[in-house]
Amino acid sequence: TARTFKEYMHDVFSSATPAICFHLHVSLPRTIVIGQPIQLLVVLTYDPASTAVAPPRFTIRVPSVRLKAETVIRATQSGLIGLRDQVRDTTTPFVLPSVWAHKSESLDSDKGKHPPSSPSATLPSTQEIDIIPSEPLEIHATTPPYVPLAPTFHSFSIVNTHYLRATVEVTAAGKTFTHDFYSRNVAVLPARSRGQAPPPASAQSAS
Repeated sequence: TARTFKEYMHDVFSSATPAICFHLHVSLPRTIVIGQPIQLLVVLTYDPASTAVAPPRFTIRVPSVRLKAETVIRATQSGLIGLRDQVRDTTTPFVLPSVWAHKSESLDSDKGKHPPSSPSATLPSTQEIDIIPSEPLEIHATTPPYVPLAPTFHSFSIVNTHYLRATVEVTAAGKTFTHDFYSRNVAVLPARSRGQAPPPASAQSAS
């Protein structure tokens, strides 16, 4: 029998392709000490609303971890209605070297569960690896000790603040998804001398 126009349009605009749904959760630090390593945690969860028969293989890479300084200088400038504040921003991004950090004993104790491409040692986070749903991945990034990076501070006319941005790429079923995760108002502290106690740790999560 001939199809109706409604049936034809339904076949054209509907798709039986299985849908893959997942959520990516990234935990970024809120406090950074110049010259000290920082930790990022990545967790991917598979959404049961997916219509795929089975979860696909997920791979992940982090093209860049950037720390950006924003300096605001307030000065007076003549305007149409008298003196007014002028705000000038200067920003400097720093690319932080980062690696995948895994404990080899956790991989060895559960052989067969992790795909062969999952590393048992540190690899650059720019390298694509497998990520198992609901299992955290750890990233270690470092801030070079000698960079023209001023710590966070506030004064009468100058405010120097920072934020951290991690770009994450996830690939599944031949499709790549890219997203930027931010940690704003990051406190960047000056380099510590040997034996000085570390600052209290804190983190900001983003999804």
